[in-house]
Order: sequence, then C-alpha cells, then structure tokens
Amino acid sequence: MSKPNIREIYASTYATWRTMISRCSDPQKVNYYGRVRVDPSWRGRHGFERFLADMGPRPSPEHSIDRLGQHYEPGACRWATAREQGRNRSNNHLITLGGRTMTLIEWAETCGIKQSTLSMRLNAYGWDPVRSISSKPRNSGNRSNHPGRGGGRRGRKEHVHAGVAA
Repeated sequence: MSKPNIREIYASTYATWRTMISRCSDPQKVNYYGRVRVDPSWRGRHGFERFLADMGPRPSPEHSIDRLGQHYEPGACRWATAREQGRNRSNNHLITLGGRTMTLIEWAETCGIKQSTLSMRLNAYGWDPVRSISSKPRNSGNRSNHPGRGGGRRGRKEHVHAGVAA
C-alpha cells in the first residue's frame, strides 16, 4: 500500500488551491479573474506545499479562500465562510460609531434591529447613524398591529367558523 501524498491528505485544500490557480490563469474559465494574480511562491511544482504552509488546511467545507487585498498572496488571504466573505465586499455600507466600524448588517444584528429598518432609517429617512442605531423599532419588528396587514383595529376582521366567533 502506498503512502498518501500531501495532495491526497489535504484534498479539499488542494481543490481550493487548484481552483484559485485556474481562475487567475485560464481566460477560458467562466469565472476568470483577469486582473487578479497569485503570488509566485504559490505557483509551480511546490506551490501547493507553500500555499498550505502559509494558509493552513481548509478549516471546513463551509470555508473558502478569501482575498483581503487585490491578489492571492501570503498575508492577504484567509479562510472564510460565505457570510464572512459577504461582509468583506467593497460595496458594503460601513458605519462608524464611537470609533467602531461595522457593516450595516453587523450593526443591525448587534442592536437587534432588522437590516431593512436600519437601511430605511439611513437612506430613505435620512437619519444620522446615532439616531438610526440607537432608536428601537416602534413595534419591535412585529407588523401584526399594522392596519391592513392582518392586525390593528381597522384591519382586523371577525372570523366565524361553524357558528363560533374566532
């Protein structure tokens, strides 16, 4: 029986590495990254071993390689989940409050406000970040008391079933 090689032992990490190399070097690929390059130390015959030494093995099937800069290179990449990567996008709405910068989604989660509520306060109503984040929702996100949406005095209807009022 042969001894497994490093590419077999770290098959998931190896697959990620191969995909990274391919998307940056093969213009025929659908997901070709034309302007993104892979560090020369991560290419070639011993490229995977160097990549593995710098990045470590892929932590789980939910993790993929995430560029923190423009290129794939040591110190500018990390293993991240899709959720973490979504928060690293250049088009995220960043809010700084009290010296702390987070995405709109992170502020909403931290403060217990729906993302859509916080977004409306900032963008549609023109509220400043302090007011937007510190004000609790009028109805805690529960729209059942809104007339016309199944609640409230005007929107509520009595239901009669088999002669019994509901």
